[in-house]
Amino acid sequence: MTGLAAAWAPAVVLMAIEGALAALHPLAALCALAIVFPFDAPLVVKAPVTVFSGEALVAGLLAGLVARRLWTRGALVRPVIVAGGWLAVLLAAALLSGTHAVDRWAVVKQALRWAQPWLVFAAVVQVVRAGAASARLAGAFTGMAVVLALLGIAEALAGTGSGLNMPGWVLDENPLVERAHGPFHPNLLAPYLSIAILIAVASWRGWIARVPGWLLAAGVAVLAAALALTQARTGWVAMAAALVVWGAARARPRRVLAAAGVALVLAAGAAAVLPSLRGRLASMTAPWNAPSFQFRVQAFRLGLSFWAGHPLTGIGGGNYAAAFDRRLAAGAPNPGEAMRYHTHNFFLQTGLETGIVGLAAWLGVLGWLVVHFWGLRARAPGGAALGLALVTLFVAGNMLEVTVTQARGLMYAFGWGIAAAMGAGLAPRRPVVGRRTRGLS
Repeated sequence: MTGLAAAWAPAVVLMAIEGALAALHPLAALCALAIVFPFDAPLVVKAPVTVFSGEALVAGLLAGLVARRLWTRGALVRPVIVAGGWLAVLLAAALLSGTHAVDRWAVVKQALRWAQPWLVFAAVVQVVRAGAASARLAGAFTGMAVVLALLGIAEALAGTGSGLNMPGWVLDENPLVERAHGPFHPNLLAPYLSIAILIAVASWRGWIARVPGWLLAAGVAVLAAALALTQARTGWVAMAAALVVWGAARARPRRVLAAAGVALVLAAGAAAVLPSLRGRLASMTAPWNAPSFQFRVQAFRLGLSFWAGHPLTGIGGGNYAAAFDRRLAAGAPNPGEAMRYHTHNFFLQTGLETGIVGLAAWLGVLGWLVVHFWGLRARAPGGAALGLALVTLFVAGNMLEVTVTQARGLMYAFGWGIAAAMGAGLAPRRPVVGRRTRGLS
């Protein structure tokens, strides 16, 4: 019992601190979570229970906000109610997948992890009720992103022999080239940095008055440089698609073309300086020849073979690794340890684990987000454009990767929540002439 209590102590302490902060100052609790969630780490490893720091923080946040609402008797805003309904649908779909699951506990854990981003999204929409509050939360998110971008740049420039990269992430085709990663995998750092860039771009003319424009521009440049050094090709494509959607939604094609021109010039300059980046960019002209693409095709085929057995409800949430091991035990050839974790496609992974029901639930949630942000175009074009761009980033970025893992999926929750807050009419659309503007545009 003493050992079990000691194992749970860090998780309980984190929950208590975040819960108390959420009950007393909800915005401070959200800002704290936006700063620390990238450092997600296991706190409790006692089979069959594994509790990560991000899960403890989200549980504490939820408990604190519920306690505060019971005390103040505040009303829930409509997007929170709708998000709660979709959360119930996602949980039902995840639990239904346990019909054919070998590991039922894994199904429960997967359902709870699916709930995390939507609980945080609902918390952001409920708590952020003023322009200054939206700016503070966005500032906390992007500020930490800039810090981690600087860390990623240092990792990439330091090389494989540096203490910064123990362990590190290198290119498959060149193990001497270190990729920017920070506390993430490089393929997860890429969307995190992209979200921060999109938030900064969307709020360019309405940021906190104390932050000079040149400093914000420098921050975006650091984020963009780190994004390039992640060497994440899917992340680059997803970011480009998100910027196109943002420009189209804002009806500013000139800005999109200007941004594309600047990006091309920067890419050309970086490629001239870094041969590894030049090779990575060149491989995108014929992606089907890249070993990583061929690896993903093999992973897709394996995932489809699992899904074919139980198309409606899937093999069970969180049961992919167990199914992979059973396949090997039956004598099938081992396609590689990297394929054991997931199929490198979020939608395929969702379908094979939770079936058509679970995939339909996720597509329904994403569709609701698109409808919600589309409906904000007249009232708050900045929030609408940011929200639509972030949904595009999610879809494009998860076609060849799974970026919703553990608490790392909270990056999308914060992005969508900030966009929804901008769309709630809480922040000015544009600065007022002769007046220092607070909040987001």
